Amino acid sequence: MMTHLKFNSFFCPVAIFFLLAGCSSTHLLRCKDQQAVEIKIVGAELRTAPFICVGEVHTETRHHEDQLEIIQNLHDSGVDLALGLEMFDFTQQAALNRWNQGDLDWPGFTQLYAQNWKVPLEMYAPVFLYAKEKRIPLIGLNLPQALAHKVASQGFSSLTPVEMEGLPDSLSCEQDSVQMRLLRQMLTAHGGDDQRFQNFCETQTLRDTTMALNAYRYQERYPQKTLLIMAGIGHCLRQGLVGPLEKYSGKRATVILPAVSDQILGQTLTADDADFVLQ
Repeated sequence: MMTHLKFNSFFCPVAIFFLLAGCSSTHLLRCKDQQAVEIKIVGAELRTAPFICVGEVHTETRHHEDQLEIIQNLHDSGVDLALGLEMFDFTQQAALNRWNQGDLDWPGFTQLYAQNWKVPLEMYAPVFLYAKEKRIPLIGLNLPQALAHKVASQGFSSLTPVEMEGLPDSLSCEQDSVQMRLLRQMLTAHGGDDQRFQNFCETQTLRDTTMALNAYRYQERYPQKTLLIMAGIGHCLRQGLVGPLEKYSGKRATVILPAVSDQILGQTLTADDADFVLQ
């Protein structure tokens, strides 16, 4: 798996960091008043935010450059950060802690990443290396792949009590949400039927609620931390993981989405969808 990641063995991680880390100054549009603001100003505004969800298209380099700039500005503003990641499931936390503590080297980390995520590592390398340099913890949030595959093929009710350990104890699949309408269109284009979509809806909902629950559990344990969540655009919607996260925590999460989100979702983003849009 991931054998095309040539830099895993041959490139110096520091070289990757300086090669891929963007130096642009990104602006955001504040949705509530349609005002353009700089990331450094937003960083000051978010000093006390408990949760920030920054959406991405996984294979879009610019989105990861923007995420890095947001993280850098928040860190420079004195925000005590941790990064919650869709890219790792929560059972990988012990291995991630070795990276956080400096006990896992770069080759070992690339192997861990390859076991968890299929997107080329160079997309995320600058963020992970910056986090290690600044001692910003990486937190795995996602559902284990084996459980996701089981729900996708057999439905949520197929999970055993043992498999349910650590997962949300209830599930409500809202098929009429923006996220699910988009996913239904994609599945229909590939010949999916109603039962397959129901399973797919349950899988996606379980991913969202699992990530929300793990984000809540982390912030409850470390209330001084701001947990910045890196996840796909659909997950960062309030109809994705953000709504359940706010319900679990009783705290409002800040949502930052890339401008391409309105094209993907088929609607213009409003303050109900996001707090800021990356320009």
